[in-house]
Amino acid sequence: MVEIDLAHGYSVTMRTERGRLPNFLIIGAAKGGTTSLLEYLAPHPDVYMVPQELHFFDREFARGPDWYREQFSQAQDQKIVGEKTPGYLFHPLAPKRMADLVPDAKLAVILRHPVERAYSHYRMQVAKHTLDDSFEEHIRREMRDPDAPPPHHHKLYLAQGKYVEQLRPLCELYPRESVLVLTMEELKGDPERVYQEMCRFLGIDPGFRPPNLGAVFNATTSPKSMRLLRLMKEKRAWKRAPRLAAKLDRLNRPRGYAGLDPALRAELLEWYRPSNAALAEWLGRDLSAWDR
Repeated sequence: MVEIDLAHGYSVTMRTERGRLPNFLIIGAAKGGTTSLLEYLAPHPDVYMVPQELHFFDREFARGPDWYREQFSQAQDQKIVGEKTPGYLFHPLAPKRMADLVPDAKLAVILRHPVERAYSHYRMQVAKHTLDDSFEEHIRREMRDPDAPPPHHHKLYLAQGKYVEQLRPLCELYPRESVLVLTMEELKGDPERVYQEMCRFLGIDPGFRPPNLGAVFNATTSPKSMRLLRLMKEKRAWKRAPRLAAKLDRLNRPRGYAGLDPALRAELLEWYRPSNAALAEWLGRDLSAWDR
């Protein structure tokens, strides 16, 4: 709010809007490469991306559209202004909220082999919250009762990989040509082609090549010592000694994590097969690699 003084002692209070609504959203899937996609787009001179996940349409909707606008107040005259929150694709209310507030936005969805996505998501939650629960325990629970909320700090790991069930209703709210569907496998295998496809989708110069193209961002890792990680959290190490904590954390987190049990993986491949087939038909794309 801005108060403007006028002559003769009068004043007028005018409402000002900070920022602008985005015209581009990276909406999912979680652990599908959304952070890498954002990092590749952010250096483009025609693009402004908010660096952090805003979670407006899933967790923070009560803050209202004025708060959301303010998050883009640093944008200038870039053609594309956007944000990345991978939870939007799966959240039951987010697509309708998006369509009501930013109906003309372009949306990017990046999908991943659903078994690998589910296991990576689980490993991230375990490392993030220092949990000991087994992956099989959680997916068995979800298979028995898909509608039951997951235990604290965990997610519906399997349901988030049924992509066609999320994309069909999304495209009832947005024109199909406004939704670009990519796969993480494509992004890793040929980042240059996928990046150029994204630029053409957004109507920006595909000739600009970001210096970080092909780098991997936000990869899931597994700590060598969960005990050390718990101790660091209990002692609030990142607040008390941030440099030392960051160094210890790097040493304690090698890239990658233990693989999924082969028998359980084979079972999940069969479990996802009908959903993958429906998605392949809907997209008109070969997804047979996800069946192995």
